[in-house]
Amino acid sequence: MEIMYAKPVHKKDLQHLHQQAFGVANSKEKGAVIGELVKSLLADPTAEPRLSLIAVEQNTVAGHILFTRVHIEGVSGNIVAQILAPLAVHPDF
Repeated sequence: MEIMYAKPVHKKDLQHLHQQAFGVANSKEKGAVIGELVKSLLADPTAEPRLSLIAVEQNTVAGHILFTRVHIEGVSGNIVAQILAPLAVHPDF
């Protein structure tokens, strides 16, 4: 298994992976929602800097993690952090 940075060429594979991972665990509708969330986060400039890593096994994207920037507003001000979400593993792995 190889771990690498996700590239723009992987976008459709990532959306499909999340649809499969969350669709099997929950429902096809949830899988579609998570797939769209990934697509949106990858296109959202406010989520930068991002870290998007994939696990590839036999030319198949078997896993994905996505770290995105988040702003947390609270009493003491605005905190900038990174959040890990979503994370997916293909059901066949």
